[in-house]
Amino acid sequence: MTCPIQTIASAGASRYSCGMATVTKTDRLLKEVLQEVREVRALVEPISKAVARTPKKGKKLPKWLEASLKDVEEGRVSGPFDTVEELMADLNGPGK
Repeated sequence: MTCPIQTIASAGASRYSCGMATVTKTDRLLKEVLQEVREVRALVEPISKAVARTPKKGKKLPKWLEASLKDVEEGRVSGPFDTVEELMADLNGPGK
């Protein structure tokens, strides 16, 4: 069954009427956005749950990694450098 579609303007939203069925552009967009949100949530939730898991207690980091993390926390890091000259200037700079 086909029917002529009439456009009715109301409060800034176009409404299309075909007999008793009324669909607004806003309703269709809202449904599309909600579907997209569901799809994104389905992708993100497993990742966030995996990240939220804490490592098992009793496992220690290797000593070299603990020392490296301590250096980073205390600000003993350099770079990144865009050129070799910048790297060399940092390596040969005062106090090095």
